Amino acid sequence: MQLTQQDFAAAFPRFDPPVTDLGPEITAIYGQSPARWFHNVTQVPDFAVTGPLAQQMWLAKHGLDVDGVLSIDPVALSYLLQATGPVALPSGDTLTSDNAVSLLLNDVYLRYPNPAAQNAFFASATSAVFAAVANGAVDPGALLAALARAGDEQRIFLWSAHPDDQARLAATTLAGGLPVTDATTSSFGVFLNDGTGSKMDFYQTVDTSVLWESCTLDARGTASGTANLTVTITNTAPATGLPDYVTGAGSYGVAPGSANTVGYLYLPEGFELTNAILSNGGGFGGGIHDGRRVLSFDVVLAPGESISASVAAASTTPTGSLLEARVTPGVNANVTRPISACL
Repeated sequence: MQLTQQDFAAAFPRFDPPVTDLGPEITAIYGQSPARWFHNVTQVPDFAVTGPLAQQMWLAKHGLDVDGVLSIDPVALSYLLQATGPVALPSGDTLTSDNAVSLLLNDVYLRYPNPAAQNAFFASATSAVFAAVANGAVDPGALLAALARAGDEQRIFLWSAHPDDQARLAATTLAGGLPVTDATTSSFGVFLNDGTGSKMDFYQTVDTSVLWESCTLDARGTASGTANLTVTITNTAPATGLPDYVTGAGSYGVAPGSANTVGYLYLPEGFELTNAILSNGGGFGGGIHDGRRVLSFDVVLAPGESISASVAAASTTPTGSLLEARVTPGVNANVTRPISACL
């Protein structure tokens, strides 16, 4: 393996017209931003949409038609560093499984106010970690365990432009598809997007719970009833002291220190909405995405503020008795999915 080229989202232009037509369902919920800006290609929580968008933008800028797209977050990288061991960086830092998340998602921005210096740091870190993985000195068992852990937590996704390969990926966590409801499990989706135009989501905590409000089991073990989802978002940022690049400096109309979060709540397939409440009294937008009802909301939280979104949905047909929520994993390691069983 060779690392032959690197680039950064900020270096990509706005694509006019959009690189593809996202279709009426996706556009009604997410607009055209995912097909215009490289920053937004992961906004739609379906990697079968993300992969082709990234491919087309790379082709438009670099003239290279890649045959696969891989997404991996810094927490997954911290798991890989448990297999590689510490990695020395040209900056003099040592990247480890303990410091990777804070260093890459926050400390770099505190240390280097200039985005060009930040990008140079990220490029050197990418090269160093890639070399550590590719040099063959990694324990294969530890590496596979790290990748499996990242996959279970929805932190690593893969899309292939080759239909046969993509078909094999489709049934795995690597495919990064929409939440699936079947005879065993009923799945909500909780997907969050930073709307601040900054790095404030490092200071965001998200608590999610699911609960069968009422349910009955039939002879086959499938359930019918009403399911509740509650999501609480808190801005833990300090009131002052963060640099402009982290806060956004008010560039997108959000006061420095406050955080704008856009949430997308997917109901399980075969469920109808019965109630939805935002604790600040606000309302919801949304639509339908591939047979799933989607509720969207947009909130701005000052340091220390919280907001909760509560949703109730009733099954229209017998469904999986295990209730779960697939949640954007965030910066915390060892994330487990909220679950509730109909007993």
